[in-house]
Amino acid sequence: MRKNASTQDVATTRAAWVPPGATIVRDKMSDAVAYLYTDAKGRPCARVFYGRQGKPVAAFWYRSDSQREKDVTRYFATRRDRQAQLDARAKDRADFVHAVKVGDMFKTCWGYDQTNVEFFEAVAISGTMLTLREVRQESVSTDSMHGRCVPLPGDYIGAPIRRRAGPHGVRIDDVRFASHYVPMIIGGVPSALACPPPGGDRRLERQASGAEDRAC
Repeated sequence: MRKNASTQDVATTRAAWVPPGATIVRDKMSDAVAYLYTDAKGRPCARVFYGRQGKPVAAFWYRSDSQREKDVTRYFATRRDRQAQLDARAKDRADFVHAVKVGDMFKTCWGYDQTNVEFFEAVAISGTMLTLREVRQESVSTDSMHGRCVPLPGDYIGAPIRRRAGPHGVRIDDVRFASHYVPMIIGGVPSALACPPPGGDRRLERQASGAEDRAC
């Protein structure tokens, strides 16, 4: 029933954009549809919609029928290309097999006027689903509001979260995306802490979250 109501809503919304008697042309290779008509000035016009959109992606008049046909064909081709991209992306997700192991680390890097970094450790795996725990981090200051940081595996903060593993990492929430992270170890010390830049503050600071890392 909801689908039928939604279909009716789409038709009602589109009716506000398309005059009665318009010729409907549907693309056979996508969900694009064009409504063709002639306006009060005798000009060829077209309204093109994608999928279940109520508002047209194209609403123009043309100097000739051939110009209109060429433009509608272009919009149909654009929709086919987009749907092919979405289908390929869906197939990639379906075929994807991750290689994440318990103990692997993931790193976020986000922010606008400052760069925020968090680290998450995979503590359990069930198929494509990962159980992650945020871990504390250790950092070294390199300048005011600047620094480098490394995770402290096993030093957990916060509750576990379950997220699906993807080809490029893990979506933590609407804002944060975490990529697979492998720290470089030099002489048994994580490289971000081993060699602070010349003139940098060598003081180590433990942070629960939000460490600055301008090199991410």
